[in-house]
Amino acid sequence: MEHDVRVCAVQFNPVLFEPERNMEKAEELLFSRVKPSSVDFVVFPEMAFTGYEFRSKQEVLPYCEQQRGRTYNFCSSISKRLEACVVAGYPERCVGADGENVLYNSMCIVDQHGDLVGTYRKRFLYETDKTWAEDGGEEFQSYEILGLKVAFGICMDINPKEFDYANDTFALASFCKKRDVDVC
Repeated sequence: MEHDVRVCAVQFNPVLFEPERNMEKAEELLFSRVKPSSVDFVVFPEMAFTGYEFRSKQEVLPYCEQQRGRTYNFCSSISKRLEACVVAGYPERCVGADGENVLYNSMCIVDQHGDLVGTYRKRFLYETDKTWAEDGGEEFQSYEILGLKVAFGICMDINPKEFDYANDTFALASFCKKRDVDVC
């Protein structure tokens, strides 16, 4: 990449339980300020379109999606229109080996062509997440995007797990340093 990395962070106040309305609001906000090819990454927040304060699995379940659900479709459309990579947080639903729903606080990662690069699952859950989500568990990951090695985290992932500063390092920062990540 021959230029600086240009990042557009889209911060807005989503209305809980209204993902379609929130997507419309986010799209209007984004396209009122950003033109095609003017940014490399568009970053939407954690649980961007559903809102964040779910109190139970039953409450969040109707809004959960599989990896190629409405959040992916939204991000894919935006990425093609802006020619930019797009990431957004969403509640993910998987089916476990026992046939039961397994829920994660996840991030959809889409490249500038609208293709799914990956799904990152939050590793260090906050109290609100613990009422419904499973720990992403896996090691942090990096992805090759736009010729860069990029890593992602969601909110609490930047802190030591459970805020245990005595027994835990800043795992995401350590991962990025160890793996020579270009953008985190």
